[in-house]
Amino acid sequence: GAFDPITIKNAAGTLVATFIRYGGTLTHLLFTGGTVAQGPVDVALGWDDPWQYCRSPEHPYFGASVGRVANRIAKGTFVLEGTTYTLPLNEDGHNTLHGGWFGFNRQVFDVVKRSASSVTFQHVSLDGEEGFLGTLSVQITHSISDDNEWQLHYHATTDSVTVVSLTSHPYFNLNGNI
Repeated sequence: GAFDPITIKNAAGTLVATFIRYGGTLTHLLFTGGTVAQGPVDVALGWDDPWQYCRSPEHPYFGASVGRVANRIAKGTFVLEGTTYTLPLNEDGHNTLHGGWFGFNRQVFDVVKRSASSVTFQHVSLDGEEGFLGTLSVQITHSISDDNEWQLHYHATTDSVTVVSLTSHPYFNLNGNI
């Protein structure tokens, strides 16, 4: 389901990432330091209960995939090739933030490829979704390297001229003490 954990890790198990399909969200990033005695530390902020990612009315985008456009679109309007497009004002009625009310952080992604150390999520955003033009197909691949690197690769295609600005929105606590 949308909230079932999907875990990837490197060969040594020193970096482990857990995701849910809801929002293509990183829920945990566990790092084991130089020795096992240092233990695994979860450096990603978020909720222990994955259902909180959709229940929280003030969702802070913890670990979510953000799009169609990350950041703000002032007054919820933009002009593209001479046409003005109007989007929902989901930030205090003033701006469009992170793709609107039902941006990528509120969508259930498909898993299209998976291995022990990587997972690829896909979402197809239809023409007109949240006011954006063109159908946009997005694939986001998360990989964990044997050098303890969390790597992201984005690939997007569209059938129309459109705007797109994708990102991942994790918050980190490098002490792992929250």
